[in-house]
Amino acid sequence: MALESLPVELLVMIAQCLDAEALSYLVRANRTLYHALVPVLYRVHGEDALRYTVLHARSYPLTHTQEQTTRLAFTHGDFSRGCAHGRTIELAAAKGLVSVVEGLVSQNNQEIYEALVYAARQRHAAVVDVLARYRVDVHAADFEGYTALDWAASSGDTPIVATLVAHGADVHRRSRRGYTPLLLAAGNGHAATAEFLLQHGADVHCVTEEGRTALQLAMRNEREEVVALLEPLAPRETSV
Repeated sequence: MALESLPVELLVMIAQCLDAEALSYLVRANRTLYHALVPVLYRVHGEDALRYTVLHARSYPLTHTQEQTTRLAFTHGDFSRGCAHGRTIELAAAKGLVSVVEGLVSQNNQEIYEALVYAARQRHAAVVDVLARYRVDVHAADFEGYTALDWAASSGDTPIVATLVAHGADVHRRSRRGYTPLLLAAGNGHAATAEFLLQHGADVHCVTEEGRTALQLAMRNEREEVVALLEPLAPRETSV
């Protein structure tokens, strides 16, 4: 008797007794077996399938096939152990794969690591919004010591800065060499971001470890728009 002629329930019972390699061979035998055993296949390989999809995705949105794989992985996959490969969610965040990030972060035991930092660094506002709504640690820093707010401020992404501040990000927090988000925004010439941070309590007189203020950084880097914003607030800080 051919396997595909067996009742689906019996096929599933057989498949559940196989190791991962044998199951992979079985589902590739023919189309009938594949469709009958998709739930079992993704229960065993769902996490690997999701990671493969994320690794090979160019950017958001996913292709139709990638979306289908993602949907099957989340429908049938077992993520109860967390992400065995560690950084799938960070890679998805860096690529702006909103549906993957939301699916992973909704698993209560998922370790977020630096996903928010990756998303902010690559300026994926939708991913930042998803992670912030799931109450991830907005003060988590990458290996260089920079938070999501630091990256957003240094790139002048005011909407992401606004999202992070709305979810509790500290505008006074210092990163490497004593830089605050305002110092990063000012030094990189982002007047709108600097103005937003000032409106939300950033200290215009704060200094780096080298003793430079936001105005001095802006003057040194010839950021005229930022200088025009800051000079009336700190008129005596003119030495660079």
